[in-house]
Amino acid sequence: MERLRLPFIYLVTIILFMIYSNKTPAFRPTRISPIIKSHLKVMKKLQTRNQFALTRAFVIGDKKSLTKKLKETFNRLHLVHLFTPSGIHFSSFYMFFIPLFAWLKKRKRYKTKKFLEVLLCTLPFFLNKFYSLKRISLLRVYGMFTKSLKLKIDIYQIFLGTFLIDYLFGTFDKSPMSFTFSFLFLGSLLSAKKFESRMINFLCANLLISFLTISKVNIIGFVLGFFTTAIFSLLFPLIFVTYWPSSILEIDLSYPFVYIIELLTNSFSTVSNFCPFLSLDFFGLLLLIVFIFKRKVLLLVIAVLISSETVYNLPKKRLRKKENHVTIDKMNWKVHRSYEVAKNSKRKCKRLILRNGHLIRCKELF
Repeated sequence: MERLRLPFIYLVTIILFMIYSNKTPAFRPTRISPIIKSHLKVMKKLQTRNQFALTRAFVIGDKKSLTKKLKETFNRLHLVHLFTPSGIHFSSFYMFFIPLFAWLKKRKRYKTKKFLEVLLCTLPFFLNKFYSLKRISLLRVYGMFTKSLKLKIDIYQIFLGTFLIDYLFGTFDKSPMSFTFSFLFLGSLLSAKKFESRMINFLCANLLISFLTISKVNIIGFVLGFFTTAIFSLLFPLIFVTYWPSSILEIDLSYPFVYIIELLTNSFSTVSNFCPFLSLDFFGLLLLIVFIFKRKVLLLVIAVLISSETVYNLPKKRLRKKENHVTIDKMNWKVHRSYEVAKNSKRKCKRLILRNGHLIRCKELF
């Protein structure tokens, strides 16, 4: 049955993506508390532009200050997930308390240890949004619950139960794509037990995403990004702990840790430029599906090599028809529910106001 775990993850991911990829959740502006606003105001003076943007994204999950160059650098290494607090952030922060839990266990203070573990795992539920973080917290709580009842349930089964409950009663409707990608990547990692297998599964997950979203994967960037993620998981607790007192002391205590991440990503991004970006077409997807059953590396290599964009795939820019923005701007927009609509003799459009601009979808009228 273990061989069917990864195919099941892929099948569910494809179904969810096909159903929900075109459904945009309603825009809800994020409210920042006055305390965090004043903190950011001080940190902006203490830090460089890049480090201010990185710490703001790593710790608070706010990507407003990220420059285009920073986004491209992290995207080349497939590290965009670090900008949103998720399982990596939670697990690394949880590791920070392991020495304390070990000390309490040694002193036989089991109730205090369990209380602190539950408290730590339930903290994300008091935060606004951070849906991926809440799912990981839920996974931890269910894991501790089954362990306390001495139930022998595999972590993969706990993972499926957690995401099923979150789909039915949790945060799925708030951000379907966040749920889908979390399900894919976390499921890919938990479907294997060995580190090498997990790394390959994670690569396959990125290739699947490249097929679904018509994007590309940089193999060297992926490997270097995987290493950077490991370094980040060790440094994030130190970044988190030193970040908040910095505005009070007016000294950037998080500087050395953020500098290491910035240095690694810039260096690795430069190295990854020597590797071409690869994509996955339909035939490559078929070979990828065969690979997850047979686990023959040669199949994975062929799947990537035959997916030549110049032979099979059209460039991404040719898949989307360019809109006539002059015509769209002159249309009369009317508010309808959570979006605006406009119509003329040639097309009908819907417009949704986002943080960084407008999301416009039009269809031609015949």
